[in-house]
Amino acid sequence: MNEDLDYIYDDQEGYFTCIDTMEEYFERRILPMPKYAYGTYLEPVSIDLDSILESACDDHAEGVEDNLNGVSELRKAIEKFNQDNIGVGSYYPDYKTVVKLFIY
Repeated sequence: MNEDLDYIYDDQEGYFTCIDTMEEYFERRILPMPKYAYGTYLEPVSIDLDSILESACDDHAEGVEDNLNGVSELRKAIEKFNQDNIGVGSYYPDYKTVVKLFIY
């Protein structure tokens, strides 16, 4: 398995952490092992300060966002939060990455 992949994905059965786990799953259910699976990619949790400010200021007078205090400090804190949580999120199938499964 590609070392860069955290999970592999089968359209019918879902996500697996490795090929061995996938094989065990299919064997226990007496299902034929697929010839391939898909890689996955992580979509990390990320906070977008600009979207937050735009939403918070939507119902206020135009230009109110320019008068807010502490925005640069908040931006630094959010950037740190995003960096600290770069490995946290949800995995999705990457249909461009096909993992050929060798069945013995």
